[in-house]
Amino acid sequence: MLPSRLLHKRGLPGSAKVRLLCSAAKSELIACGPLKDCIHVKPAEPSTRPPVVLVPGMYHEAWYYRGIQNVLAQRGYETVALTLNPTRLRLPDGGRLADMRAALEALQLPNPVLLGHSQGGLLTQMYADRVDADMPEHLRLSGVVFHGTGALGQKGPFFDLCKQVMTLVPPARSAHMGLTGRYGTLEDMVASFMLPTTTHTTVTGGQITMREYWELTNQSRCSAFGEGFTTYTHPLYTRWAFTDPEPLKVPSLVVFPEEDALYRWLHQEWLLGHHGSDLVKAPGQAHCMADPGWEETVAAPLGDWLDELPPRRCAA
Repeated sequence: MLPSRLLHKRGLPGSAKVRLLCSAAKSELIACGPLKDCIHVKPAEPSTRPPVVLVPGMYHEAWYYRGIQNVLAQRGYETVALTLNPTRLRLPDGGRLADMRAALEALQLPNPVLLGHSQGGLLTQMYADRVDADMPEHLRLSGVVFHGTGALGQKGPFFDLCKQVMTLVPPARSAHMGLTGRYGTLEDMVASFMLPTTTHTTVTGGQITMREYWELTNQSRCSAFGEGFTTYTHPLYTRWAFTDPEPLKVPSLVVFPEEDALYRWLHQEWLLGHHGSDLVKAPGQAHCMADPGWEETVAAPLGDWLDELPPRRCAA
């Protein structure tokens, strides 16, 4: 069981421990097959709404979704936020997708919606394309949410992402990131993930500073170092390794933070055209959608879209 008032992030010494306030909805820390330290939140009353499984991106773990889990619990949704294991240069479909499949089989959540942020969104696309059809009927996805992510298998958007990373973080510090797995400076992290004016966030379930958020990202298992020097095996998500995914057969949503400096609009155009997805634009939000107002510009329209989905096909 997670503490009701705070969660101390492992590995942070003494006074540097980061407080994640999680009092709004009851939660528990669980293992999902091979994945440890996942966060499970249930609504106050039983519901027939489809459960939601949340997949974080690089430098993030389950803690990233704690605020969204609170919001969705209030709307009647059961959620599980995953904490992924590092791959150390294993092919994503040989490591990550096997872990995600094992996690969903262990959870036995009926007909979940799969939501992925950033690199987790690329994994979500791969899972929907390569794994979902082989799952038992009661575990098949009922929807997919692309939460500030990129266009799987597309070279043009991939090169644009590379250019943006080099623009945001100078080459020497990018190399340091790859070798150590840490954002070398708070400023580099903010430039990549937040608006420059953001000083605090509540996306973790309670207010923390940007320095505390930076400490959390630098403790993530899925850092650049945890993935190998190629920083989370990004090139393996281009067409060099995979063909285009099939268009989704379930409802899908693109949540696009309008100030995203990494996955820009050309990624979203491809997702919208290829999958016929619905679109939510989140004004005043950078890549991590953790800037002030995320509750109204991100979580609320996400909840509205989920509310329009039919009840889950199979009983719990």
